[in-house]
Amino acid sequence: MAKPIYFFTKNDDWFELSNFYPFGFEDDNKVYWPTVEHYFQAHKFSDDQFREKIRTAVSAKQAKALGQSRTIPIIANWNDIREIVMKTALQ
Repeated sequence: MAKPIYFFTKNDDWFELSNFYPFGFEDDNKVYWPTVEHYFQAHKFSDDQFREKIRTAVSAKQAKALGQSRTIPIIANWNDIREIVMKTALQ
């Protein structure tokens, strides 16, 4: 049986597979995202100021916390598009 690989924490051998791994990228609009987690969490919202707050969060952990805070409502079709958003970020 194959052993599972873990990549949740910075100390795990496969951390570079995590959404939290600090490998920034530019999207198709030439916007820089520090991590996949920043991109994913920000795309839950249509409010440009809140999306920017998530994009510029100092860490992926903070970006995730902002994305889960619900101080701003998420977009209505989030459950329909969330996998597409993740696939886009990973490409």
